[in-house]
Amino acid sequence: MDYKTLFIVLVSVFLIQAVALLQTWWQNREEIGLRDWAIAAIFISLGSFLSALALHMLPSAVTAMQYQFITLLRETGNAMGIAGWFMIWIGVRHFYKLSAPAYVYVGLFSFLMVTIMMQENIFDLPAGWRVFCVSVVIAFFAGMTLYEFLKQHVLNSAVLLMITAMLFFTSAIWLLRGLTVIGFIDLGIEEKLLSVLSLYDGIVASVSLTVSMILLTNQRIHEHLNALAIKDPLTGTLNRRAFFEYSEQLLADRNRNHENFALCIIDLDYFKKINDTHGHPIGDLVLKKFAQLAHTVLREGDLFGRYGGEEFVILLRRSSEAEAHQIIERLRDRWSKETIVASETTLTATFSAGISHISDTFKYDLENLLERADNALYKAKNDGRNKTVLAPVTVTEA
Repeated sequence: MDYKTLFIVLVSVFLIQAVALLQTWWQNREEIGLRDWAIAAIFISLGSFLSALALHMLPSAVTAMQYQFITLLRETGNAMGIAGWFMIWIGVRHFYKLSAPAYVYVGLFSFLMVTIMMQENIFDLPAGWRVFCVSVVIAFFAGMTLYEFLKQHVLNSAVLLMITAMLFFTSAIWLLRGLTVIGFIDLGIEEKLLSVLSLYDGIVASVSLTVSMILLTNQRIHEHLNALAIKDPLTGTLNRRAFFEYSEQLLADRNRNHENFALCIIDLDYFKKINDTHGHPIGDLVLKKFAQLAHTVLREGDLFGRYGGEEFVILLRRSSEAEAHQIIERLRDRWSKETIVASETTLTATFSAGISHISDTFKYDLENLLERADNALYKAKNDGRNKTVLAPVTVTEA
């Protein structure tokens, strides 16, 4: 393909990508990275159009004023292409919830690039100065985008691995083009071939980036929906259904390997009184504070979920009866000393707990453990609350 055909294809492809990205962003407004990539596609599309228009008009330029106008048109197109790559980098930063430069800097940088590239027509600068500037800056932003992805440990993802390969190729091609055009290196390749390769890379890069970004967004949405399905929306702990499912799996494993196992039910003391006295928003805060504290006390591998209302349930793996009691007592002690502050309200709270434990070879089911823990909890509440009670040990045989 010649330059003009490649530019036309580039314009068309980027416009299609922009529409696809805008449609995806419109359905997922919180993903502003998608909006950034759509704007980037529009910038690169318009930039390619202006460059193609200037390339078409150049042979007909007969006056100095016309030549200056066409040159300005061409450099504006180049600057818009650079702005597009700037926006791609910003979009990646936003996608991964990282800080990014304000959009105004994209405009300022683009204006600066037009000013710099126009100097080739004013001062006696090396041949290819303009192409060098454009190529090196695009290579820089492609490299920065590649760096952002590499920071996310992308090698375990096929989609992100494809993006990194494409960005590496893009950065390399544009850098080689820039260094070759000013004679810094000589690869024995015609500059025109590198120019065609860079335009071809732009087409491939646009398709790859757009498809990959939409796939990554869909993956994030899927993960978010999965999280909503298993997490309690208020406390962020496992919801009742998810806790039961995971516990059943772990209990099935335990019945094969006979490891120590403990289950604890916790009930926040006088929670209804907190709601009635301070209001439900304060009650919700108490629940969230307790969940946050519990996560700091429990070990990796322990399951923690909201059983219902002000009740929570904990599955302690590989724990003797004494270890399970020690962990829950540590949590109870820390919770009783926790001060909850909201607006003009300051309060403390306690909880009661019941623990059921198994260490023999009998095959237990979850219902049995819950029943024993619930009976122990009932005893803790009857004995004055703010206590941890162990369910009686049952001696069984396989």
